[in-house]
Amino acid sequence: MDKTISIRCFAKINLALDVISYRDDGFHNIKSIFQSISLFDVISIKLTRKNIIILSSSKDIPINDQNIAYKAANKFFEYTGLESGTEIGIKKNIPVFAGLGGGSSNGAAVLFGLNKITGAGLSAGELLKIALQVGSDIPFFFTGGTALVEGRGEIVKSLTPIKKIFMILVKPDINISTAWAYGKINLKNSHPDIKPDNQYNIFESAVFPVYPEIKKIKEKLIKSGATSAMMSGSGSAVFGIFDNESAADKSKAGLNAYYQSVYKVYTVDHGLEEIKS
Repeated sequence: MDKTISIRCFAKINLALDVISYRDDGFHNIKSIFQSISLFDVISIKLTRKNIIILSSSKDIPINDQNIAYKAANKFFEYTGLESGTEIGIKKNIPVFAGLGGGSSNGAAVLFGLNKITGAGLSAGELLKIALQVGSDIPFFFTGGTALVEGRGEIVKSLTPIKKIFMILVKPDINISTAWAYGKINLKNSHPDIKPDNQYNIFESAVFPVYPEIKKIKEKLIKSGATSAMMSGSGSAVFGIFDNESAADKSKAGLNAYYQSVYKVYTVDHGLEEIKS
């Protein structure tokens, strides 16, 4: 039982995000451009004889059966019928309640890692089936990069990777529940032409009136030199896109005076990356 694996799982931003309609299963149909960025968590997985144990460097996430990594491991063992346990270490770098998909990326890493070290040999389709029992956004993170994501998140179409661009990402001291945000959106605001160069986020019109500080961050990013800026997912993180790295550095230096969590990131073309020892 000494098998182990460590995986970098990357955050995502939404270059465009629309909510199209309600679904009969209680979810929503979305249409979005997901983009992987260089900010990542590290998931370490070790097989044990029984039980699922979560260890984390962060006090901001649960370490019980409410953790997405736990749920992913539990569903994996249920599906495969393997009589085993696992110890999962989570080194958090991706902020939580930010709209960056940190939990979903963790879930994808656990499914990928367990499939590899147990030798279960599940197909991509089988992993997708398990993933959707755990979280709607998980399927994207198996491949990452640039993708059109539709349905409740299970329809992922990889797009031509966009060139490496630098961004400044700001996470204010505001935590937004995804469920709350979905309850606030007005579907009459939906249906723009979703593509990478047509930035739009339907959640901004619901979130900004309640949390004006998030709108202020968007304005500050533009003022500091970003060619465009937008909230990611249902928030609260906001990213600004810059023409070059030096412009991003200058913006970050200024924003550090106002916010504790400011990151310089860039686009990457994958969602998971095994760390070779």
